[in-house]
Amino acid sequence: MFFKILFITLFGIKIISRVFLDKMNYNYLKENGGNVPEELKHIVNKAKLEKIDRYNSVKTIFGIFSFLYETAIVMLFLFTPIFIYYVNWVDSFKFVYALRGLLFFLIPLVTGMILSLPFDYYFHFKIEKSFDFNKYTIGGWVIDNVKSAFLIIVISSIILVPLFLFVGNSFIFSWRFILISWLVASTLIFIFTYLAPVLFIPLFYKLKPLEDEILKDKVENLVKKSGFKVRGVFIANESSKSTHGNAMFTGIGNTKKVILFDTLLNNHSDDEILAIVGHEIGHGIKKHGLIFYIFTTIILFVFLVVVSLLLSNGNIYNSMGIDRIFYAGAFIIYYMFFYVLMYFIEPLMYKFARRFEYQADAYSKKIMGTGKPLIYSFEKFITDDLSVINPHPLYESLHYSHPSLIKRIRALM
Repeated sequence: MFFKILFITLFGIKIISRVFLDKMNYNYLKENGGNVPEELKHIVNKAKLEKIDRYNSVKTIFGIFSFLYETAIVMLFLFTPIFIYYVNWVDSFKFVYALRGLLFFLIPLVTGMILSLPFDYYFHFKIEKSFDFNKYTIGGWVIDNVKSAFLIIVISSIILVPLFLFVGNSFIFSWRFILISWLVASTLIFIFTYLAPVLFIPLFYKLKPLEDEILKDKVENLVKKSGFKVRGVFIANESSKSTHGNAMFTGIGNTKKVILFDTLLNNHSDDEILAIVGHEIGHGIKKHGLIFYIFTTIILFVFLVVVSLLLSNGNIYNSMGIDRIFYAGAFIIYYMFFYVLMYFIEPLMYKFARRFEYQADAYSKKIMGTGKPLIYSFEKFITDDLSVINPHPLYESLHYSHPSLIKRIRALM
């Protein structure tokens, strides 16, 4: 029972920590809702700041309830007789082993996605709509969720079927297995990190070349000045989903693209867009994606060693009250690592991510010759997107992958 008790304990620590921090941040937003930072007084009055903090407070409370809902479903499934019945039910199928293993994963994943739809609907059509951000139609929202489910099925099949064919049901600890799995998984992570966006983004957005020739020339000149090579500059129709703006680089080598949300073009000047693109270039110049990739593969190797040790003995199976079936054990480890342990690892990753954001901002300032355009774009993210200004410092250090915009503005001054 030790493993099950440890698993439940870690779940409990995550729940208490998450709710405590969210509630702490909620109270902090309420207390600081009328305090406008000196640097923003020319664009943010008290009424605007209260709206910003109200929007982020609503999202925080929503996040608490959706998290508790999702966690309750997962724990009900894993730590009650439901899981034992489910293992025996799937194991009774007369399919080949690899297909049984794939279905064992897919049924809960897709079911979980379906069960989360009410919260996803409420977020887009209640919260986002009440603040005039939502542009989704019901049909568009349904189609995007169907596409997401399709991707889950495809990606899971690509990863899991070869794994179950390779391992079978007689798993024993093996450095050969660890090394081969690490190399294969590292390759897949590389593909999904650098090439998948090129393949998947068109599933959710209509991409078309930038038609504004003047802006296009400016972006291409900025890219050339940095030494980057890209295939082209494209516009994504984010305005069909929301009013939020963004920009990104996707792909690797000759597949790299600059993608600008059309909402960004509607709300920002050419110089502001160039500054945002310069920020994205900065991530590439500083090799932030590669650094994160290396860091991820190191964590992956440690994960595979620990997983192999756990799955090579019967403790994990006995503790959960199930027969020694590899795909069932792998499923338990999947949830323990990605749903529980990653929560405690993420703050370290976020710390590096925030540092990378500052570096990318600094590069944008350098290549533009001034930080003012990027500052102006951040100011518009605050006033137009209601980006949070006053998060609790502890909450920001543990849960923010990007520094708060006021800190980034101060760093650029």
